[in-house]
Amino acid sequence: MRIDIISAVPELLQSPFSHSILKRASERGLLHVYTHDLRAFGLGKITRLTIINTVVVPVW
Repeated sequence: MRIDIISAVPELLQSPFSHSILKRASERGLLHVYTHDLRAFGLGKITRLTIINTVVVPVW
């Protein structure tokens, strides 16, 4: 299973995915978690973020 997470602070997500049952699944090759920095998708020099209510929808 592949999980892509886009986050404003992807560093905070490293710990939960490296110290839990998800870590064991990842080590066995059953789970692949990729974190992406939302700021990398900013336009121009301005990469500030405005937080708006968001909904996470899995894409199958």
